[in-house]
Amino acid sequence: MNRLAVLIPVYNDPRGLAACLAPLAAAGGGFDVLVVDDGSEPPLDEAGAGLPFAVRCHRLPANRGIAAALNAGLALIRGRDYAYVARLDAWDICAPERFGLQMAFLDRHERHVVVASDVEFIDRAGAPLYRYAPQCEDAAIRREMRYRPSFIHPASMLRLAALERAGGYSEACPGAEDYELFWRLLDIGLGANLPDVLLKVYLNPLGISQTRRRQLIRSRLRLQLDRFGFADPHSYFGILRTLALAGMPYSLAYALKRLARPPAQEEAGR
Repeated sequence: MNRLAVLIPVYNDPRGLAACLAPLAAAGGGFDVLVVDDGSEPPLDEAGAGLPFAVRCHRLPANRGIAAALNAGLALIRGRDYAYVARLDAWDICAPERFGLQMAFLDRHERHVVVASDVEFIDRAGAPLYRYAPQCEDAAIRREMRYRPSFIHPASMLRLAALERAGGYSEACPGAEDYELFWRLLDIGLGANLPDVLLKVYLNPLGISQTRRRQLIRSRLRLQLDRFGFADPHSYFGILRTLALAGMPYSLAYALKRLARPPAQEEAGR
């Protein structure tokens, strides 16, 4: 029995799933893959065919959204002898050493419940756009969480026992279900980010609709208010940052990200 379950939700994107699964052949095994087909039409077929590891595909009868798909996957993972759950999404390119490094970290640090990493965002041709380099240590991560999620969801590995205590993903925070879950996980234990690019994520600058962006910002603001610390200045600055994003065109926000985080740059103060 492998100790790691890799959870991948997919909706109407068989090419993206294939692009995500193929690099895992270089990861050396030691994991099981669970794909949750979130009501794709036509249904996903032959996921993982020809790869040197087994891929289990669970189909939902109708599209229910990513939080529901992830919870359906967790329901199948619970009760088995897994220690950790790693996340991936369609089109993500996982570094061969990612799973081994993250599992080794969690094995050594029993108080940690989540570990993620730096992420490089790329275009469809594979050209780097910018590097997302969150804080690495728990105390700095908790400050950063006042402003933005300090973990990139598909780069994260979660301790299953802590995930079961936290209760899975909330469907009441559309677009920010990962941010909300990370807050609850940090109520249980510690978090960390490895300062290496262990995942490359395809980003379509035109791919986020204004409706979805407004929904995400509303969910983030609601979480920041729910977690507000009156004695913590970062709570105030975090809300101001989110309000500034709400009034900023997406094209400008994207341009500022690329300017502030070129692909090869390490962020200061990590």
